[in-house]
Amino acid sequence: MGGADSKPKKKVPGAGPGSGRDCPTRFTTIVTGPAEGITKGAWLDVRIDRSSGQPRVVLIDEVTNATVGSLAGVPNLAILIRCLEDGVTYRAIVDHVDGGRIDITVLQG
Repeated sequence: MGGADSKPKKKVPGAGPGSGRDCPTRFTTIVTGPAEGITKGAWLDVRIDRSSGQPRVVLIDEVTNATVGSLAGVPNLAILIRCLEDGVTYRAIVDHVDGGRIDITVLQG
């Protein structure tokens, strides 16, 4: 008696972090570890990569299907990961390229 409830918690659609209601719809950020050759106006898919164990958010060039960088230090990154895991889709557009600095706008949908 006592102790934690051993029953698994059910996900309630439309509730809690990553449910869609609290998923970011648009934000700007900088690409971490960008590959060369990214140009202004390029569209990137935002996906989760689990190849190293911990999930990380990566950016995939929509034309070449190559990983071109990742997102780190984004406010509420854990919520963004949860949203992606729950099937919310994101794309990013490259706003500005200045040497190794690449500014993007990430959009839901």
